[in-house]
Amino acid sequence: GECTECPVGYYSSSSKHIACSKCVANTFTASLGSTSCESCEAGTTSAAGVSSCDICPAGSWVNGSGDCVFCPAGKYSADGSTSCTECQANSFSDEGSTSCDSCPEGETSGAGYSSCVACPAGSYVDSDSGDCTECAVGTFSDSDHSLSCTSCPLNFYSDVSGSTSCTACAEDSTTAAAGASTCEVCSAGNYINGEGVCTACVVGKFSNSAGASSCSNCAANTFSATTGSTSCTSCEDGTTSVAGATVCTNCPAGSFVDESGECTQCSAGTFAASSKSTECSLCSAGKYSSANATACTACAMNTFSSSSGSASCSPCEDGTTNDATGQSTCSDCPAGSYVDSESGECTEC
Repeated sequence: GECTECPVGYYSSSSKHIACSKCVANTFTASLGSTSCESCEAGTTSAAGVSSCDICPAGSWVNGSGDCVFCPAGKYSADGSTSCTECQANSFSDEGSTSCDSCPEGETSGAGYSSCVACPAGSYVDSDSGDCTECAVGTFSDSDHSLSCTSCPLNFYSDVSGSTSCTACAEDSTTAAAGASTCEVCSAGNYINGEGVCTACVVGKFSNSAGASSCSNCAANTFSATTGSTSCTSCEDGTTSVAGATVCTNCPAGSFVDESGECTQCSAGTFAASSKSTECSLCSAGKYSSANATACTACAMNTFSSSSGSASCSPCEDGTTNDATGQSTCSDCPAGSYVDSESGECTEC
């Protein structure tokens, strides 16, 4: 009939009890003779009739029933947690995890995800937000797990976001640089070079149609003095040029521009006194010239040329003479005189 102290894990709240009561789950008594049980601290739990509470291990939490339960996939916890924490975006976890793992490169996730997903072709993982982001116009990605998008190369374009490839420009078009969203027609005066760049024709050349693959030389007797020419300019009268010329040159004195556009020497009996001549002039009677002459020469005394365009002068016939240069005829000596053989003059008998 003696009073006995309740053991640890038990209690008695009245002096009239004939037995001690067991502490219920999630409560405890740590000393003998307890009159009540203490509740377990947050994050700890116990079975009925125990003297202490146990901490729920990392990766679990204490549920409403006081049981330690594994955190679900997509969440995690530390020791003694009363709840589990969601994994942040771009990370994941399995059930019962103590931490979250980062998504592999090229994959992403939302908050509380149990796995990561690859960003599809046409998109990439944004390094700041971690979100799958569509490739902008002018760029593409042709595979999943991309960390960035690639600019379309020269002569290719993409005009919609989220492209998995770029489209080639038409033959008469090109792009000004990589990463283009449209192609531009390479206009007349330009050509598409070997690297696919629309380039102005150099001086001396031209293109007269859009999308040319090369520029043409200006023809002989024409020229272009500026880059990007769509046509060539004809040389002025009296000037000429070779094919691909940037300027025209004057035909020199003693020559003229012939029908083919070339500088040609004046023939004997003609002359051109100045440059840029379009024709040669005939020497007048009493004068003559050799080829390439810039002027005609007067016939010497006792010689003559009776017609224009003479290449030489003829000597006066026997018994005739003239007493000046540049004569077109010779005259008989008057009666009572003769032609001196040395001087060529009429001399009195």
